[in-house]
Amino acid sequence: MDLALVRVTIGAMFVWVLLENLGKGVHCAGYAGVIKLLHQSSHSPAAWKWVMGLMASHAADGAPMQAATEISRESC
Repeated sequence: MDLALVRVTIGAMFVWVLLENLGKGVHCAGYAGVIKLLHQSSHSPAAWKWVMGLMASHAADGAPMQAATEISRESC
């Protein structure tokens, strides 16, 4: 029962983020667009903005790696 509640909550969070991104108009820009939007609008330290810029410039490599690590965590 508790695990089912956790899964529903996490699923709701994914849907919430998807709808927020659609509302911001970043759905056409893809993964790199989301990172660039966060990079421009955040008040993060310069070092973290550098990391986000690096990830945005290598989004074609980063997105599949992130998906693979997230899927692999679900198998536990």
